[in-house]
Amino acid sequence: MPMETTVNIPGDDLVLFHEYSSSADAYIAKGVLDTNGIPAIVDNSIMGTLLGGIPAVGSFRLMVRRKDLDQARMLLKDTNPGD
Repeated sequence: MPMETTVNIPGDDLVLFHEYSSSADAYIAKGVLDTNGIPAIVDNSIMGTLLGGIPAVGSFRLMVRRKDLDQARMLLKDTNPGD
């Protein structure tokens, strides 16, 4: 049976880019990053979806790879809604 090998490539770990109070703001920023070739993940989106019209518990965290963090900051400089 083959063994699975996990390779940890430096810079590929996820780091927090920004925390948003609304899912809309987080997904708009994610869209900008994705469009510019920077993969991003919105964390905590499940809680907002489960609660429907009730405000989300906590915040929506936009995560990017460590190696993309500086480029993400440049792309979204001065455009963080909800601040």
